[in-house]
Amino acid sequence: MLGLWTVLFLILAGCGGSGSSGFDVVAGSGSSGFDLEQLVIARVSSVDAPCEPLEGTTFCGPNDSSFLGENSPFSMDVKPQSGSDISCVIPTGLEVCELAVGLSYLRGFQPNTAFLLAVRYKGPFSSSWEIASSRFASSVSDQWGVVVPIRGLSTGAAGKVDLAVLVYTSTTTTPPLSGTVNALLSDFKADVAFVVTDITVTPKAP
Repeated sequence: MLGLWTVLFLILAGCGGSGSSGFDVVAGSGSSGFDLEQLVIARVSSVDAPCEPLEGTTFCGPNDSSFLGENSPFSMDVKPQSGSDISCVIPTGLEVCELAVGLSYLRGFQPNTAFLLAVRYKGPFSSSWEIASSRFASSVSDQWGVVVPIRGLSTGAAGKVDLAVLVYTSTTTTPPLSGTVNALLSDFKADVAFVVTDITVTPKAP
């Protein structure tokens, strides 16, 4: 009987992993590729929307295991949630706002799976995704967290951010944790991306 992780690999491969089956959607480069990825992110972020493959990465909303079947335990919960209105802290002497992101109720992942966070500040001069400088770390049973700096915000002035939890299996190479920036989320080559969108963040002093 195939294990859950074997099933995951088979389905991800069928969705267009490193060896495309021909059924995956191809974003390409340029503004058309960006627009297509935005449409996919918007669709999977809707309530009860199925996951969608794009350029070798399966895009999902948090707590969505539809691409493995409705009875699959493969899922996660991300905080903050899409549409949240939250605050972040600007440490004294720094020009970044620190936002805490948490994972819980992880199901179906092997212990050697890597979870990275990509952040996009939706300001007038920024629309690219950047990998957080730290990996998610386990704090208590089934609880994971990371603190990520967000640039471009000032005290009292709210801004919008998108988050993506990037899932890398043991056979997939993770990108560097410092300075890795891409216009397309699919360019990070994750196996799965759980996306959380339109978070309103208001900076505050510590």
